[in-house]
Amino acid sequence: MEKRVIFSILCLTFFSRESAGTEKAPLLEGAYWGLESGARPFAMGGAFVAVGGDASCIYWNPAGLGLLPQSIAMFGFSDMKDIEVENIEVVNLFRTATGLSGKRLSFVAFSENQGALSWRPLSSICENNMYEQNINADGDTIERWKDIEYSINEFVLSMTTLMGATDQEIQGMPCILGMNVKYLNGRIGVAEKSRKNEVWEEPNINLDSGNGYSIDIGFLYPKKRIAIGLAARNVLAKMYWHDYSGDRINANLRGGIALELFKGFILASDVEKRWDDKAPYIYHTGAEKTFIREKKQRSNFGTKNRQSLKQGDLSIRVGAYGTDLLKEEKIYTGGIGYSYSNYRVDTSVSGKYEGKDSKLSFRLTISVPFE
Repeated sequence: MEKRVIFSILCLTFFSRESAGTEKAPLLEGAYWGLESGARPFAMGGAFVAVGGDASCIYWNPAGLGLLPQSIAMFGFSDMKDIEVENIEVVNLFRTATGLSGKRLSFVAFSENQGALSWRPLSSICENNMYEQNINADGDTIERWKDIEYSINEFVLSMTTLMGATDQEIQGMPCILGMNVKYLNGRIGVAEKSRKNEVWEEPNINLDSGNGYSIDIGFLYPKKRIAIGLAARNVLAKMYWHDYSGDRINANLRGGIALELFKGFILASDVEKRWDDKAPYIYHTGAEKTFIREKKQRSNFGTKNRQSLKQGDLSIRVGAYGTDLLKEEKIYTGGIGYSYSNYRVDTSVSGKYEGKDSKLSFRLTISVPFE
């Protein structure tokens, strides 16, 4: 564990250099946010920091990986639409989405209770014919047209305090700590043409790349019927571009509680705050009911017993999030999940109810066990 932490610190030192440029990179506000990982947490309104036991905990709270019962490979797909809640704007990060029936691969993870490796795209944007006009100090009219395309990805190494611990040490742990060490990689392409007083100037094309780092930390205190979770994302985070100034990425703090009111029923609630004076508090609440079926075995022509597909567990989830859950300005979420013999498929749908004009977003997550 100590060797891995030292290696991570050395990596951060390697990336800690100043960018060459002084101009800010032409990125949208949500360029470093990415989409929330996992259909199950999102179906619960994003109230998941204290739930744990899911590979998507890499995003929500890395300490939650410590509750994984086995090694899991997770693949997530998203179909994201623009949604607004008061001053919360969910940026359409996948405007140029291609892939499985228009769905974008949004998360890949290989995880176990000691740690994980994962990949998540943060943004993939293509803006064409962006126009601006201004008049300089000499009274000349300058017009500009820009095409901007960029993509940013993060690669994550996750670790928990269960790493290297014996079964006896794990049993004696009152809480679980987790950490993500993230490497960010980005590409930017800008093509610009301009004219001054109706006279065209030489076109300008710039291709740039960047690297960065980020650290997340998480805490989980799980008990039999209650769990408390805290997570801080992007505690230390910065992106370095070659031709642009470096971008500091704001931290995101989240705390929550989860209650198992009775067997198979979980009620959870989170509060979230981005480390920015202008950012509001965002409240999340959600519930999950799992119908656990008795696993009856059947004979397969004299060979070993196998579980019937109809004996899997069905889960139903609902939730909501927004700046004020008592008002109309909130987003509703919901979804179902089905697990069978340690394989699981989860779906979620979210949107703001506006009658016929409602915009819905869909997500799909597939979880596969591995040795």
